Amino acid sequence: MKKYVRIGGGSAGAEDRIDAALDLIEKGNIDYICFDSLSESELSLIAAHQEANPGAKGYDVFLEMKMMQILKPCADNGVKIVGNMGGTDPVAGAELIVECAKKLGIKKLKVAACVGDNVVELCKDLDLYTVEGNKRIRDFGDKLVTANAYVSADHITEALDNGADVVITGRVGDAAMFLGPLRHEFGWKNDEWDKLSAGICVGHLLECGAQSTGGFYADPPYRVVPDLDTMGYPIAEVYPDGSFKITKPEGTGGMVTPQTCTAQMLYETHDPRHYIEADVITDFADMHFEQESKDVVKQTGVIKGMPKPELLKVSMGVREGWLGSTIVFYAGPGAAERGKLAQDILNKRLARVLKSPEAEYQVVVTGLDGIYLDAPGVPKNLEPWEVGVRTAVRSPLYEDAMTGAREGSTTLITSGPASPAGKQRQYEMKEIVGYYHTFIPREKVSISIEYREV
Repeated sequence: MKKYVRIGGGSAGAEDRIDAALDLIEKGNIDYICFDSLSESELSLIAAHQEANPGAKGYDVFLEMKMMQILKPCADNGVKIVGNMGGTDPVAGAELIVECAKKLGIKKLKVAACVGDNVVELCKDLDLYTVEGNKRIRDFGDKLVTANAYVSADHITEALDNGADVVITGRVGDAAMFLGPLRHEFGWKNDEWDKLSAGICVGHLLECGAQSTGGFYADPPYRVVPDLDTMGYPIAEVYPDGSFKITKPEGTGGMVTPQTCTAQMLYETHDPRHYIEADVITDFADMHFEQESKDVVKQTGVIKGMPKPELLKVSMGVREGWLGSTIVFYAGPGAAERGKLAQDILNKRLARVLKSPEAEYQVVVTGLDGIYLDAPGVPKNLEPWEVGVRTAVRSPLYEDAMTGAREGSTTLITSGPASPAGKQRQYEMKEIVGYYHTFIPREKVSISIEYREV
């Protein structure tokens, strides 16, 4: 057993920086790097894209780019890779990784693809209901795009036990990606709740990339984070008893302090005494952080674990119509007044021209009420020299969304207030995939592993 294991948090999303991951691999002295590529709705968007574009692949669209840059450095430095980059098709992702390895001249590589988190038909058969709105899942019919269970780290550990150099998954608990390697290295059993909970805390601190090293934390002049342009991503140095330290590669920007770690630990946390993951329920309310040295934070206090939940969370995507949005800019003296006039025009026109009774629209003047809307206490007597009028229309009808986008752009430019910045307009049309979730008995979900090798 190793004295400690070092794991790097390689990304917070599919489009995250690859240079920060390379810093981890080449400068961080890490054993593993874990990539989080799936937001809550990402699988649904991938599946919807596949339906609209036959032949499109279901894995992370940046997978090839990432692998062509990191596979060789990982092989040279003995770093293993874990990531949920498989999206809706981990096997195809694994096959792509093998092809990348061949192109790079890597002679030996074992890739594990973990499949089985897709539970669409199971959710229908069990006659489950959504948490949001208590809707019957079966009633969604063909509008139900995806239903994927947040599964545990078991299959990641198994794949590493079987010699995998790369483990690629679909939907899995974000923190579970980091727990899997720790269970493999330290032999933690699936009922050593305190140790499993420590691993989940490590995963939660690393899963959002730079958020433990000062990203999403800077708020000058109150919270100043140095060199954000070269932000380093976090590293956890974990010991067999579950204790750990958080740091980052030397020479990179950002900072690691008790404050940055605490901010990330509380991020997306409903109850610190009852943090639920598929592997364990964690109480980290009595955990603390101490600054050991520059950019090295030591975990202290107590982390407690409780038996894993009987139910697994399932995230679902449901087709819910279309969104058309655009923005037109007004600049110079009187920009705010012209923006408010455009807002008034659009509100009146959209009330008349949209066809579906379910259509919704919103027109805001960014720089005046784009974020705060009509919140009390926010000053409205501003006279900015540039504003943007953003129009958004949501409707079951594609025609309504397109109408809203046209009204808020081309029509407004020709029939609305004078806009010297009129050509500076942005236009977007996209399908809406609504997010819902439910819970499913864990024994109903079966994960299998397929291997591909160079």
